[in-house]
Amino acid sequence: MAVLTFAGATGDELRIRALQEAAPTLRLQLQVFPVPDPGGLEHAISAMGRAGFQALQILPASAWDLFWKQIPDLAAQHGLPAIAQDAQFPRAAGLLAYG
Repeated sequence: MAVLTFAGATGDELRIRALQEAAPTLRLQLQVFPVPDPGGLEHAISAMGRAGFQALQILPASAWDLFWKQIPDLAAQHGLPAIAQDAQFPRAAGLLAYG
C-alpha cells in the first residue's frame, strides 16, 4: 500500500508508525511517499502506479484542501483505489473517507 503524506505535516510520524506496525499483520507492503509541496502530487502518484501499488492511503494535511479534486483524478489515472480521512475526498470523487 502506498501512503501519501505532505512532508512535515503534524502527526504523520505517529500515523506512519501505526501503519508500519499493522502492515505485516495485514500482509501489506507499505511505502511512504512524502510530497514536499502540492506540485509534487503528480510525480508521487505516478511513481506509486509505476511501482505496482494496489492501494493508496492519504494521510491528513490541510495542504491537500485545495487539491482534493486533483488527488482522486490522479489516483484513478494510475489505477489506485484511494482512501483519506477527510470528508472532502469522496465529495471530490475519491473512493472513501474514514474517521
